[in-house]
Amino acid sequence: MNGIKTENAITRRLENLQTMWEQFRALPTARCCCWTIRQDEWTMMDAFYQVNADESSDEPDIFLRFETPFVSAKTYGKALVEELATIVESNKINLEEDNIIINWYPAYDEDPKNEAVVFLRNLFRFAESLDIEDRVVAYLSPTSIAHPASWEKWWMQILELRLPEKINLMVCDTIGDQKLQKPAKAHPDKMICFNPKLDMDNAIRELMNEYGDQDDNCTHFRKAFFELTQAVATKDSVKIKERTQTALALAREIDYPHLEIAVLCTAGNGFVMSGKQTSANAAFDQAYRIAEDARTLPFIKELPEENPDLPGGNLFDQLAVQTLFYKAVGYISSTLPNYEEALKIYQQAEAKLLQMSEEKEARKKEIIENRKIPVQIGQTAASYNFTG
Repeated sequence: MNGIKTENAITRRLENLQTMWEQFRALPTARCCCWTIRQDEWTMMDAFYQVNADESSDEPDIFLRFETPFVSAKTYGKALVEELATIVESNKINLEEDNIIINWYPAYDEDPKNEAVVFLRNLFRFAESLDIEDRVVAYLSPTSIAHPASWEKWWMQILELRLPEKINLMVCDTIGDQKLQKPAKAHPDKMICFNPKLDMDNAIRELMNEYGDQDDNCTHFRKAFFELTQAVATKDSVKIKERTQTALALAREIDYPHLEIAVLCTAGNGFVMSGKQTSANAAFDQAYRIAEDARTLPFIKELPEENPDLPGGNLFDQLAVQTLFYKAVGYISSTLPNYEEALKIYQQAEAKLLQMSEEKEARKKEIIENRKIPVQIGQTAASYNFTG
């Protein structure tokens, strides 16, 4: 695995994944590596695949990713063959430049007794056409799975086959929504399951501790804001309240009002999710007041003369409207929805947007008028009679 060193939280986790992969490769009967992961660990699995699929990787095996949606066991094998043909065709020119000729063409000779055979046969023929001793690893990562029971059936069928050593399969199964437990139990010698326990929450914490000036308030704010989002994710209203105060204090130290607004809106949404409507309204109202008070401040406090004309108008006006939308949605998504209050807030947002539009038009007219002044001066000079 090229260039993977214990340098930070991410590379350490990639190393752990690579160690598990090497353990899988060493098992004589193992043919399918199933990663049992949490939802927030998918990105790391994508990174693991990309590192191994990269041409500069030290990994000898050839990794191919298949993203064909799983519709049914009957159609999936053929769809995978079509995707393999697309992969080969898209890389054909580059391979020929390296004097690599792939003598493989798709064949759709299906087996009525086993719907997975058509893909396996084609993958094996493809691997044979490469004329290499290394393995071909098919990472099956469908963008959607329409029928979980049929997905399970397809895997049972493919594991019932005599899988050649030259081919390995790789797949991920999400904890809490696992679909491949039965195939794994039925064929423990072929399908090897790993739970890498990547702990991505702590990975982010480690990264923030490893990078940035640890004495700088901006670094401390990023840490505090992350902890707030974690409290929101768990709908813990007590922690949301505590971490909001910590993040708010740091945002005020930095003296960037938009950070205060971000903290309060995040907290407000967290209170909505945890059923604390009163606390949510208080957070949104405070965010709105900060936005209103800051609307006349310069966009960048260190450059008071620079006031860019943003596409949506004044930044803090936009943030004020955003807080109103958040508050209205809170009333609608509550366990006891209050559509009347939500309508009032939407009407307030509409009025604010109308005010912003009128102010923008007034600024345009002012700019046009200012541009006319030099022209008027030029016309006066041109018509002045210096000789008369």
